Amino acid sequence: MQESKLVGYGVDTLILNVRYSDSKGQPVKQDLDEKRVQELDSLQGEARRVETAVATDWAFQGVLLFLEPHGAGKH
Repeated sequence: MQESKLVGYGVDTLILNVRYSDSKGQPVKQDLDEKRVQELDSLQGEARRVETAVATDWAFQGVLLFLEPHGAGKH
């Protein structure tokens, strides 16, 4: 039996829940503004049409973020 070899490591999938915050950085319960909801709905609609993740205009530490075709709803 061959030995296992580590060829890479790191985050493969990252799921985030994002909340608004007050001036002290404390979470505030608040709905997303309608413009953002429409943007996310449009991106998810596109992802569902092509049946794969689609690129967003957002990046984290220089890495482009994608939106999957099936999400957990609006939070």
